[in-house]
Amino acid sequence: MIDEQDTGAGSAGNAEDASADQPTEQAARAGRPGPLSEIQGFVEDMFENIRTLGPTVPGRHPRVEMAESSDAYYFQLDLPGVTRDSLELETVGDELRLSGRRARTEYADGAVVQRTERVYGRFQRTFRIPGDVDTDGIQAKLEHGILELRLPRRGDGDGRKVSID
Repeated sequence: MIDEQDTGAGSAGNAEDASADQPTEQAARAGRPGPLSEIQGFVEDMFENIRTLGPTVPGRHPRVEMAESSDAYYFQLDLPGVTRDSLELETVGDELRLSGRRARTEYADGAVVQRTERVYGRFQRTFRIPGDVDTDGIQAKLEHGILELRLPRRGDGDGRKVSID
């Protein structure tokens, strides 16, 4: 399996976390927020605000979908507005590194941006790739703002029958 080097926060689905929030869930079902849900909301908002200040803004890193089959690993990365010329893809050791730049939109007639929810600037994603990837056979295609990667597996890891003499 491919390991993503970027880290994320959260422990959704953890049974211990779910049992700790049980009184809050009961209060919410009764139609009134419990004190823990108010504190939890405050903390989540605080960390969301902190995240948007630094270089680890979630939108700065392209979103990815990864899949695997018996013959290859597949990636699809969302890169709207990013050109081929602003992307670099390389393998270094057991890592696949994607870096690039999303340029700010230039408006005509001196238009001033009133609000933006887009993220501009440099980004980088690094993925650890398994040893069975044939790095010489990696294929990449950028189309309609989606970068598609195919990392073929080498056939030598499939095993074989050994005849006994």
